[in-house]
Amino acid sequence: MPPIFSEEEKEQIRRRLLEKASEQMLEKGIKNTKISELAKMVGIGKGTFYHFFSSKEMLVMEVMSQWRREKLDAFQQLLSKKGTMTIDELFEWYQSAFFNPQENLIYKMTAEDEEWLKKTVPSELMYNQERDEQVIHILLDHTTGIKENLDYGVIANFPKIMAYALENKDMMNEKALKENFRLIMKALYEYVKA
Repeated sequence: MPPIFSEEEKEQIRRRLLEKASEQMLEKGIKNTKISELAKMVGIGKGTFYHFFSSKEMLVMEVMSQWRREKLDAFQQLLSKKGTMTIDELFEWYQSAFFNPQENLIYKMTAEDEEWLKKTVPSELMYNQERDEQVIHILLDHTTGIKENLDYGVIANFPKIMAYALENKDMMNEKALKENFRLIMKALYEYVKA
């Protein structure tokens, strides 16, 4: 018989699973993060984990989704204080928020992880054009110095291109990636700047 948890306990266990999963994935990578270890860290049985997440894949997706929400919440809090941002302020914030290898799971993701997720996670969870465009609206709607009538699909592809490069960094000159990303960000800046 599965353990009975109050709603508060369920929420606390789920939150701790996400926290520990994020820590372990950033430390060990996605493939080397084990459900049995996470369950033990949180004080539940391995089987009980599946009452909170249907699979490891869904846990990974939730960790990534939570990280993205936290970054957008931080941006919206910054906006609520400032009202608007210049394009330079937006790009400075974006680079500090998303290009931190200690916080961004994309830096630990491999091409093998991506293939595994693509095979097991519904495509609308992996690639959600509507969600991507909503995020871009949030980032650009209160930013000054932006061109009108931008193609948000083009903008959404820039970070994806960088993510794919990171996932396949073993096939690239890793020492040059930082400069490659700087040039990609410069191209994005030129694309959106009025």
